[in-house]
Amino acid sequence: MSKNRSVNNMGKNTKIIAAAAAVLMVLGAAGQLPDTYRAAGGSITASAEDTASPGDTASPGDPASPEEKTNDEYSYSVHTVYNTGGTSEKVIVLEKYLGSDKDVVIPEKIDGLTVVEISYWAFRDCDTVKSVKIPAGVTYVHSDSFRGNDTIESITVDEGNKQYCSKDGALFTKNMKKLIYCPTTRKSFTIPKETVAMTMAPFGDSHNLQNIYVEKGNKYFSSTDGVLYYKNGTALRYFPKGKKELNIPKSCTTVEAFRLTGSDLETITVEKGNKYVSVKGNVLYTDGGKTAAFCIQSTSGAVKLAAGTERIGRKAFYECSDLTGITVPEGVTDIDEYAFYECRSLSDISLPDSLEHIGSTAFLDAYPYFYGYAPDDTEEVGCRFADGWVIRGGDSVAEPDLSGIRGIADGAFEYTGVTKVTIPSSVKKIGSSTFSGCRQLKSVTLP
Repeated sequence: MSKNRSVNNMGKNTKIIAAAAAVLMVLGAAGQLPDTYRAAGGSITASAEDTASPGDTASPGDPASPEEKTNDEYSYSVHTVYNTGGTSEKVIVLEKYLGSDKDVVIPEKIDGLTVVEISYWAFRDCDTVKSVKIPAGVTYVHSDSFRGNDTIESITVDEGNKQYCSKDGALFTKNMKKLIYCPTTRKSFTIPKETVAMTMAPFGDSHNLQNIYVEKGNKYFSSTDGVLYYKNGTALRYFPKGKKELNIPKSCTTVEAFRLTGSDLETITVEKGNKYVSVKGNVLYTDGGKTAAFCIQSTSGAVKLAAGTERIGRKAFYECSDLTGITVPEGVTDIDEYAFYECRSLSDISLPDSLEHIGSTAFLDAYPYFYGYAPDDTEEVGCRFADGWVIRGGDSVAEPDLSGIRGIADGAFEYTGVTKVTIPSSVKKIGSSTFSGCRQLKSVTLP
C-alpha cells in the first residue's frame, strides 16, 4: 500500500484517470472510491482475475465488477486497486457488520486482503455494538458509516493508522483536523482546539445531544449556550437536536433552516441588539426581517407572516405537520424549494399579487398540494393549485384547465402526460422548466 500514487504524475497517467471515471459509473452502491485513492490518482475497479484495460466499463456480474462476499461477521466486496506504477492489488471494502459482538475490532485483513474502507451505513441498526476499533490499514471511512446506530458509545483507531485518529470516543481525521463522527449516545461533546472542519452531520440524528462546547484555543469554532457557531459567531454551525431552547446572540447574522430541522426545538429568542435576526411568534426571520427562514416544527394552526417579509426561505416550514394555514403578505416575491415540505395539514393558503416565483418542490408532499397520489395511495391526484397558482399538473391530465390562474410554479408540468396547454391572460408568471420532459406535449397557446 506504499506504492507511488502521486497526483503530480497525472499528466502521464490519463489512462488511469479514465479508468477511475469508468469505475465511478460501475461501483454505485457496491462501494465508494476512497478519498485517499481518488486524490492520489489510483482507482478501485474489480475483483478476482480482472484483465480489463484502463477505461473499460463493466456492469454487475462482469469480470470487472466488485466481488461481493459474506462471512459470519461482515458483508464485504473485493476490489482491485490500479497504481500509477502499473501494478495492482486487491483490497477489501466492508459493506455491513453482521455480527452481534458488543466490542467490535475490525480485522486488518479478510481473506488475506487489507481492509481499506468502511462503507456507508455499515453499522446501521447494529444494536448490540457498544464500541468499534478501526485498524491501521483503513484509508477511508464514509461519513455515514455509523449513522443509524444508537448504541455505539466509542470509536477508537489503531495508532498506526495514517488517515484517522480518535479522541473521547469520536472519529477524526489524523491530528484531529476534521470531525468525522461522534457517537449518538453522547449528551455533550467538546470540539478539540485542533479541529478546523467537520462533516455535514457529525452527530448523526442524535436527540441525546444537549450541548456542544469548544476547547479554548480553537480558531475556527465557538460555542454559545451549548450551540456551535463559527468562530466569529456570525453563523450557526450545529444545533444539538435534543436541545429545546435557542438563544441567538447579537453577533449572529444568519441561520439556515436545515441547521434546525429535525430537532426538539420549542423556543427561539434573539439577543437584544441583533440587527439581522429576529423572531415573531414561532417564525425566525433573517436578512433584517426580509426572509422567513424557519418555523418551529411543532407549530400548529395558522401562521401569518410579518409585514416586510420578501422571501420564504428554503425549508422554512419543513415538516410543520400541524400547520393548517399560511398567510403570505404583500411584498413577498419568492417561495423557495422545500419551503412547505410535508406540511400535510396545510389546507388554507393565501398568496400575494407580488409573488413572482414558487420553487418546484416548495409544496412537495404538502396536503392537498402534494405530488403523486391521494392519502390512501390508490387514487392519482389531478392538478394541484394554491391560491391561483399551479403547483403541479396531474400526471395523466392531458389538457389542464388553467382558467383564472395567476402563476405557474417551477417545473409544474415537468414529466407529466400533458398534451395541450392554453395559458390564459391572467397568468403573469411562469416558472422555469415548466414543461421539461413533457414528451407528449403538442402545443402551448399563449395569450
